[in-house]
Amino acid sequence: MKEQHGEEDAAASTDASQKILFPSVECSAQDQETPDTPGPQGDEPNVKTRLPKNTWKRKVRRYVLKLSKEGPDRHIELLLALVISFFAYMQWHTAKSNNESATQQTDQLIAAAKISALAAKENAATAQSFADSAARINTGIGNAVDKLNAQVATTSDLAVAAGKQADQALVQSHAAQQQSVISANQLELSQRPWVSANFSVASPLVFDQDGGHVSIFVVIKNTGHSPAVRGFYDFKLYPTFLRLPDPVEERETICKNVEGQSALQNNVKFSQTFFVDDNIGSNIGLTMSPEQIKNAMVDIPESLFPNSHPNNKNWVEWAPIVLVSCIAYRPFFADKQYHTGYIFSLDRVDPKSGNILMLKPTVGTSIPANELRLSYLFGTGTDAD
Repeated sequence: MKEQHGEEDAAASTDASQKILFPSVECSAQDQETPDTPGPQGDEPNVKTRLPKNTWKRKVRRYVLKLSKEGPDRHIELLLALVISFFAYMQWHTAKSNNESATQQTDQLIAAAKISALAAKENAATAQSFADSAARINTGIGNAVDKLNAQVATTSDLAVAAGKQADQALVQSHAAQQQSVISANQLELSQRPWVSANFSVASPLVFDQDGGHVSIFVVIKNTGHSPAVRGFYDFKLYPTFLRLPDPVEERETICKNVEGQSALQNNVKFSQTFFVDDNIGSNIGLTMSPEQIKNAMVDIPESLFPNSHPNNKNWVEWAPIVLVSCIAYRPFFADKQYHTGYIFSLDRVDPKSGNILMLKPTVGTSIPANELRLSYLFGTGTDAD
């Protein structure tokens, strides 16, 4: 509306300026209808008749002729009217340009609004499509989660079942192992070798400068159901005082030594094999060293009773003699180690009464074999596995 009022004001200003510039330029009806004909005296046609009637050029020319007769005031007034007309024209032109620019901007804004509306519509459609896709994805994820939960539950059930089966298999495995061990033990007990020995005195017991000497006849026999291989044995004869050195400890030491020899595969060429029902007899010469005799009759008593007989170093009159023996062997069908150990007391007895007599280990003493007897040491005897 403001742009329209501006254009009307500019047009009114233009009309006013024209009235100022051309106040007397009005053609009468006679002037407009006068033809271009020669004058009555045949003179040249005047200026009025030569101009085309009703033309702008004719009006201007008349006005210029009339204006030339005006004074300076009229000229100044005309100049001011021209200036006012120029500014009115510029105002009208600026308003028109502004109107056109505003119209163009409005068109651009309308086009931009249409583009924005279209873009918003497209964005809304895209958002709706994305929302639909997201909904479908969420539905798919929910279905997948449900399937995974079902699979987890199934897997858990399978794991529990597998655990139970594993426990049952473990129990069965343990039962099978136990049965295998039982079967192996039964086979071993029913088929293993059993090695033992019989001992007897085979010579007099003689004491000299090198100690005491005696021969023992040993018969080794296998009463089991299979041969005994890698057999080793050892014997030790020594005097004691109040069972010192301890015969049981001495037997354990000897058994460990011969078991170690039997366990070595490389010692097979130095070992013996004891077959079932074999009775292998041999004389074994045994010796008690002077140091062993002194230990039993002097050193141990003095350590136990240091102030009993300070002036008599040989106050012990006699010392019991002990024979310690051990036989180690193995079965041929299993990786097992066995041994049989003995502890005997070598006593002097009266051939007639059978009473035990004192045995004094002094140099030059010789005790006949018929007065010597091997007896299991009380509380010890045989150790076998």
